Amino acid sequence: MCKKSFALNKSLKYCLLLQKLTFCAFILLVATESFAGNIDAPGAPNVSASGMFTLEDIYNRLNLGVTGTKRENQFTEPTSGPNSTMHDLNAIMNKTPEITGEGASSSEVLSGKKYWGLIKEEWGPRIGTMPNIGKQQIKPGTDPVNILKGYHDGSGVVEGDTNLLPANIKFGSSIYGVVGTYMSLDTSDANAVEASILKDMTAYVNGKKITGTIQTQTLASNSLNVPAGFYTQTTLDTVDSDLSAANIKSGAIIFGIEGDSNVVNTSSGDALASELMSGKKAWVDGTEITGTIHTEALASNSLNVPAGFYTQTTLDTVDSDLSAANIKSGATIFGIEGDSNVVNTSSGDALASELMSGKKAWVDGTEITGTIHTEALASNSLNVPAGFYTQTTLDTVDSDLSAANIKSGATIFGIEGDSNVVNTSSGDALASELMSGKKAWVDGTEITGTIHTEALASNSLNVPAGFYTQTTLDTVDSDLSAANIKSGATIFGIEGDSNVVNTSSGDALAAELMSGKKAWVDGAEITGTIHT
Repeated sequence: MCKKSFALNKSLKYCLLLQKLTFCAFILLVATESFAGNIDAPGAPNVSASGMFTLEDIYNRLNLGVTGTKRENQFTEPTSGPNSTMHDLNAIMNKTPEITGEGASSSEVLSGKKYWGLIKEEWGPRIGTMPNIGKQQIKPGTDPVNILKGYHDGSGVVEGDTNLLPANIKFGSSIYGVVGTYMSLDTSDANAVEASILKDMTAYVNGKKITGTIQTQTLASNSLNVPAGFYTQTTLDTVDSDLSAANIKSGAIIFGIEGDSNVVNTSSGDALASELMSGKKAWVDGTEITGTIHTEALASNSLNVPAGFYTQTTLDTVDSDLSAANIKSGATIFGIEGDSNVVNTSSGDALASELMSGKKAWVDGTEITGTIHTEALASNSLNVPAGFYTQTTLDTVDSDLSAANIKSGATIFGIEGDSNVVNTSSGDALASELMSGKKAWVDGTEITGTIHTEALASNSLNVPAGFYTQTTLDTVDSDLSAANIKSGATIFGIEGDSNVVNTSSGDALAAELMSGKKAWVDGAEITGTIHT
């Protein structure tokens, strides 16, 4: 990075500084459109051209957008080592933008406006493409008016019309949500009578004014009767406040209100106070009862279990001595099986000479230490000396004792010979009789086959000698189908289509065929022209 002409006594310090500043310049590349330039310093240290921006300049550009200042004179060697006066690379990186799926795309930014794209597909400096619509005026009509796609400045409006009033719209019609009230005075099509109009209300029917007679009624909370008449809108639980889930039996639904699950018919109850926990309450046959069963507890120093209620526990919690370690093997006390090590040793009769050297055992209440020595098998010897042998397997002692080393059909210490290990003296195959690249053993020698793999071609009748993978002839040549075989012919088991024939014998003309009908004559399709 440093120029070769630098003096040795200054080059090291200057190179370190240039390395740091050059790396900073690389970080600044995230805000540029392209990468280009020389990796050498821009100038010798004794000229102003060697001036470069600092890490702090780059940080402030990213953080505040301010313009940095490059050194405009020659480089002056620092009088001391670097200090912490500038932001480090981590702080600078934290200020750089990063790809996010929430960034804007060019179609979401006003046309001509520059921005920095944060989405993967449009990363870097970009120019918006959203059209600037400005002010759009919309005048309603009988046809829809499209709202232009793009940016609107908020000054656009949909024009109104002072004549858009209910009184100017025919009764029963609606224009832009305004329902018309205008009616003609012709009442000849009216069919109402006094009994279909509320009492004291009037209407014009067939040119005559009539007065209604329907009585206004109300429901009563103390009556099931619903007299005929007009009722103002209400709810049944407003009329009778007792109509609530709290007053309806579980499982019943009255006017859509499901009964409370706690409200039940208690006539089936038969519990007594002496059958209910002390202080607890329950309802039995319409009466609330209070339980009298007392709470009891087991004691570790007593076999007695008094009548009463016991909170959930385990017997080994009540008496910690109730454990497998304190129960003889073979006995089970309250589901705990005795420890297999806890036994009555009175039947023991072993001697120390009948026990492994250094091992201990209990015999008739006495601990003894064995004197039997430990022996081991050797992979290079058939001898098995007397003594104790730790558990192992013969193939662990001698790793060559494996199926891979035993001939097929032989079994040595329970290991059957590998089916691949055989006496190959009977082999007589040649390389030319084996698939290309495949290996086989013949008379103790490995041979590699030379038979090549061949394939049929749809454009050739030739079948070269070689190996062919399984397929079907119509897979090799897709034209080998009934649709391409003449009726009566059968090619490789495929019978020709009854519609495929040799049309060379045809001699009809279009003028001899009904108009619009088609036929094949001497290999050509003709369309009839005989009119009816």
